[in-house]
Amino acid sequence: MRRWLGYGLLGLVAYGLFLLLLFPAHFAWSFAAEPLRQQLPQIEIAGVSGRLWQGEAVSVRYNSRQVGRLQWRLKPLSLLSGKLGLPISLQLPQGYLQADLLLPLDRSMLQATELKGQLPLAYLQTLFPYYPVTVDGTLALDVSEMSVTADGRPQALRGRVNWLGASLVAPQALAFGDLQADLELDGEGAIRAQLRDLGGPLTLDAQFILQPQGSYTISGTVAATNGASDGLRQALGWLGKPDRNGRYRLDWKGRL
Repeated sequence: MRRWLGYGLLGLVAYGLFLLLLFPAHFAWSFAAEPLRQQLPQIEIAGVSGRLWQGEAVSVRYNSRQVGRLQWRLKPLSLLSGKLGLPISLQLPQGYLQADLLLPLDRSMLQATELKGQLPLAYLQTLFPYYPVTVDGTLALDVSEMSVTADGRPQALRGRVNWLGASLVAPQALAFGDLQADLELDGEGAIRAQLRDLGGPLTLDAQFILQPQGSYTISGTVAATNGASDGLRQALGWLGKPDRNGRYRLDWKGRL
């Protein structure tokens, strides 16, 4: 009798999960829209369709500016481990962003694995129109692991970001070539980025360290190659006197 009762309860749970996954996404969104609006008022989501387990939102806007189309696919079995597994894909007008998200049911942390993307900086800057400088190029993301707590404190980070066709547009036009940053989180909670060039008019070998309280340091060297423009050479001259190999020393500190 107990065995059949257990089978019956298991069947009810499976049936309930089945109905939940078939629940229309726009109905589910009608319940979630207001809490999200209160937490993140600058984000607007519209045109939700599909099912709860697999659907899309045709319009995601940030500060009233169109970002792209969002698609998701729920992993039901992830709920057995107390986490919501949610692979997502955000299609931009000229790029994309995708990741496998893991959200504990207590909402204490957000985890992301296999975070990949191609993000054109000229387009991204339209979302932040008051940034003091204008840059160009494409950010190529390949982050294998990232997690942050509910209050925004990083808990894990490992991956790489390439800035392809890196350039400054304003206040002065300067081309840097392709640059790379290898990212990790150390044992004290500081974000470390090893910076290097991938060839081009700029030679770069430096380290960026961002402490949990917001202070940062940049240390290393930078130099112009034979193909660098006169404008880049003049801009590097503001860093001081180069060494005998033509490299300028970087030793900056500040706070974000």
